Amino acid sequence: MSTPTLTIEQLLDTRHPAGVAVSPDGAQLAVVVADGAGQPGRAPAARLWLGPLGGTVRQVTGLDCTDGVPRWSPSGTELAIASDREHAGRMSLYIVAPAAGTVSPLGQVAGSVEEIAWAADGSSLIVLAADLGLDTAGALNAVLIADAAQAAPDPLVLPGPPALRRLCQVDRASGATREIDLGGLNAWDFSWDGAGTLAAIVSAGSGESDWYTAAIGVYQLAGGARQVAAYQPRWQLGVPRLAPGGQRLAFLEGVCSDRGILAGELMVADLAPGDLAPRPLGPDNVKYLDWRDGESLLYAAADGARSVIGTAGPGGGAVLWRGDLTLGDGYHVRTSGDAAGRQVVAVTEGASGPPEVACLPLGGDAPAAWTPVTGFNAGLDAGPAPSWESVTWTSDGHQVEGLLVLPPGRAAERLPLVVLLHGGPTWGWGYQWSNADFPVLWAAAGYAVLLPNPRGSAGYGQAFARANIHDMGGGELRDVLAGVDMLIEAGIADERRLGVTGASHGGYLASWAVTQTGRFAAAIPVAAPSNRLSKHNTGNNGYVEQLFYDPDPYDVTGRALSRSPIVHVRQVATPTLLIHGELDRCVPVSQAYEMYHGIARLGTVPVQLVVYPREGHSISERAHVTDVWQRSRAWFDRYVAGAGG
Repeated sequence: MSTPTLTIEQLLDTRHPAGVAVSPDGAQLAVVVADGAGQPGRAPAARLWLGPLGGTVRQVTGLDCTDGVPRWSPSGTELAIASDREHAGRMSLYIVAPAAGTVSPLGQVAGSVEEIAWAADGSSLIVLAADLGLDTAGALNAVLIADAAQAAPDPLVLPGPPALRRLCQVDRASGATREIDLGGLNAWDFSWDGAGTLAAIVSAGSGESDWYTAAIGVYQLAGGARQVAAYQPRWQLGVPRLAPGGQRLAFLEGVCSDRGILAGELMVADLAPGDLAPRPLGPDNVKYLDWRDGESLLYAAADGARSVIGTAGPGGGAVLWRGDLTLGDGYHVRTSGDAAGRQVVAVTEGASGPPEVACLPLGGDAPAAWTPVTGFNAGLDAGPAPSWESVTWTSDGHQVEGLLVLPPGRAAERLPLVVLLHGGPTWGWGYQWSNADFPVLWAAAGYAVLLPNPRGSAGYGQAFARANIHDMGGGELRDVLAGVDMLIEAGIADERRLGVTGASHGGYLASWAVTQTGRFAAAIPVAAPSNRLSKHNTGNNGYVEQLFYDPDPYDVTGRALSRSPIVHVRQVATPTLLIHGELDRCVPVSQAYEMYHGIARLGTVPVQLVVYPREGHSISERAHVTDVWQRSRAWFDRYVAGAGG
């Protein structure tokens, strides 16, 4: 009897806890649980579950909708959520009564709700909502925000000013809704002390490129929003958090290529009128933070491919937990703690199985450890798990880390190798079984898999994260190739059977690699930029080219062109399968067409382009994800696994 191995169907049947919140008293748990894939024209459904922490959670609704942003009221008797249950694609504000399991709309917010905060006395809420016609971030699929019930625009008109992400205050009793005017500025994220002080990451424009140069504004709300303090950073900003009492502001600052997935330095500033003077508090690679009290903070951070929970404050800090887990859902990290600071909950995932919600006790003498509190995927039987291990190597005199995934029950000798390149570039691989780039499926198919974190990756400090600025495709490609050499020299990988793939920036680096070296037997770039100048002008985040390639992308002698794969396309000698979503607004599908036609005109190497309708920056429909895997597997089976004869 043959041993079962993981299938694409099992991977897509996995439930994904996508957001979690514990009630202030620590007794109740709210979890948004997403399907592993969507249906035609729909993102994967995400539904609200409620129950006692450590007990049985129940599904509140069976609607085919997207619920999100669960936020408990200060009393813990109500839960606010955003949901598109009444108009697909546009998230509105709802109030959940946990005892009754009822879900009721509140207020008249015109846009699509992205964040929610309660007043300290529960009398009102502030929501952040994006006007229809704006885009989601690349890490959220980079698609147009629209109400699916409305007819498709004919003609399509890009909104431009005055489209904004706006803050609105909604009265809990009456639903009366009013906009908080920040002087015409666009708000990307905010923190409210629940009374009269608000901090927001703001910019004059609302396009994705405007986020990269956004500032922090601090506002007094009495009598209308009035800015009283500001900070203009050198790099990018994230996760603003006002301390209880509104006397201090903490936030993250660091280089970042994708809105919403910043891993930066933990900064804190005392609030006073005028320009803020923030200071680093110590921890770096921080992805999420919350105040424990008026003095100390609890944070979640990356430590290379591992994760950390720690505390920080003026008197120092401590690491409470460090381990081989990924915290959060996909790219997004968020923890939730009770009001007394006794415990924190989060979505956790390791290398051996799907994600679940887990609880970490805070305090006590014993080392902290996560305890799973849900079992959404308890019935999964995927057969023997592949082995994961951290590997390191030297490149250009510095140490680089990657994760090596090996097939179960097979000797690690001269295996075909799949090199998975991560997106960003300021992101990094961690231990994540459900990784959408299929490492567990490749391992189950008999491939060794290398997930390298080359220079430019997050989790190794700001100097490392900035090391590829104005050198895209340079040192980072040398780091990747040095990792491949290490596996060949160790006898693990077969140098004749090397495949390379990746999505977004990983797709760019895969496309770039096949113009710079003939070492790979096949390549599969996904959502890959190929022409940095045309992408600068057609993608929704063109500032990336200015930040990472050249301050002047129009310089014909500069790096925007010289580091574009399409400029070197005549050097491609590698069979290349290009995969792209038709509606991608971050990396428009024209980028794939450019590379495809460039290779096809050579007439000397196999090339194929597959474009998926209704898809954005990532592929999410179940039939499409299945097709991506089957085509990718067939491509590498033919050109990589079979290359050794």
